[in-house]
Amino acid sequence: AAAETKLDEVYTAYGLTGEGTLVVMIDRGIDYHHPAFLKPDGTTRLAYVFDMINGDDGNAYGVGQVLDEAMINEDLMTDGIPLSNDNHGHGSATTGIIAGNGDGSNGSSDFMGVAPESTIISIKLVQDGFPAGGGSAGEVGFFDPAYIAIALQFAEDKIAELGLPAVTLMNIGSISGPTDGTSTVGRAITDFAADHVFVCGVGDDGGADNVATGNINQTGNANFTDLRIEKLTEGNLDVGLWYADNDQFDIRLTTPGGTQLNPAIPNNANSTTAMGDNVTVWHNGADVDFWGSTGPRREFFTRI
Repeated sequence: AAAETKLDEVYTAYGLTGEGTLVVMIDRGIDYHHPAFLKPDGTTRLAYVFDMINGDDGNAYGVGQVLDEAMINEDLMTDGIPLSNDNHGHGSATTGIIAGNGDGSNGSSDFMGVAPESTIISIKLVQDGFPAGGGSAGEVGFFDPAYIAIALQFAEDKIAELGLPAVTLMNIGSISGPTDGTSTVGRAITDFAADHVFVCGVGDDGGADNVATGNINQTGNANFTDLRIEKLTEGNLDVGLWYADNDQFDIRLTTPGGTQLNPAIPNNANSTTAMGDNVTVWHNGADVDFWGSTGPRREFFTRI
């Protein structure tokens, strides 16, 4: 990866190491005991860990637990269960890619991150389900999109406090909600990115064709458009169909078993639901604050 992104050429030409910069990682937390995130003297490179899922310590943001550098260093001196963790490993891996120093990989530099001497802030926004083991209790999956705006506010405050040039990376999942910037999440990101470097991980869907747009021209009262969905993997498949609120659609979903679901009639401004054959469909009309969108759209949402 370093060769493909020409990192080696950057290091040779400019001698950059990330020293004097700040990396803010919004993900699933971090294993701050890992040597890749320690200084040569064994103290932490993290300025803060904001674990938004681990209880509520009464901080100003109303959720979770805030650990500062002193608290992290104190915890590094103990052998107990860390105050905040990343059992799944996703957050630690992504933080390592951008900011790990390569330590802990048997002397190899292959796993050194992009900015190995940068200061780090880790924000644990998401938690994947994980079984109990090694003295730690099991964890249930957690995600609340309302936490994204809180995470970005924390990042903004701490970037200002530390006074370092910063890059913030959010790497939490796939596309949800409208993609036109009108959702609560979209507006929060727009506001943050107006004054801060912001990068969003967008590779979780691989090369899948997961977004499409088109026009439907009505001919009399008998115009139909078929959208066929092939589900190839286990787990939930979510499909959102957005249309303008001045249009009228009669939308039906037919399962392979022949069940027909019709959750809404045209001009329905409320939220209605239909279920059957392991499928749930929702219609969210003009009076529904779905994703907090301020745009003139309604949604037909399917979970298979």
